[in-house]
Amino acid sequence: MVAALAVTSREWEYFDGLAAMKGETWTPVGRLRVVETNGRERRLDDNLTAVRPVFSPDSTKVVTAFDTQVRIYDAVGTTPTQAAIPLRNQLLLSSQAFDREQQLKLQGQDTNSNANANAAPTPDLATTTLPDPKTLVSFNPIVQVEWPQPELIYLRTAFEKRMQNAADSVTSFSRWHRLVLSGQPSAAVQK
Repeated sequence: MVAALAVTSREWEYFDGLAAMKGETWTPVGRLRVVETNGRERRLDDNLTAVRPVFSPDSTKVVTAFDTQVRIYDAVGTTPTQAAIPLRNQLLLSSQAFDREQQLKLQGQDTNSNANANAAPTPDLATTTLPDPKTLVSFNPIVQVEWPQPELIYLRTAFEKRMQNAADSVTSFSRWHRLVLSGQPSAAVQK
């Protein structure tokens, strides 16, 4: 089976034309679908994404991302299901910590001189005020996912701008994040 992103030719021409007007090279987007070996095609999502889909290590699931959310889909069966994992708050806090670290480096302070003293505990999202995304230079969308182990998904956030003149293209604040999956206990059914 193949996982792919697809759009109509009209959408392709529209997005490509918008990018050309800005002097950019359009990064193709599409709606996630799987194509089975028998030729059957199933659309798994109606939303557009530029993040290429990746199969789980056992090939039973597919993962992709939308801005700050990871979605996992069943690739097998006739009734596909999906799980959405919203990561906006975690990415905001991660960007805030990264920006703060970069600012300290710019000020000439060595943030790695005492790693234990500088290690901050993971904040409790219920009691933390989230930073304004407009003030964070490293807060960017998810641009790539990898699924190397059943319980581990990596996602890369970055600012990417592809220009028609490749020398003018920009990729900045590229950072990898780790998402650890764990099984959830199910309720026992009593007869």
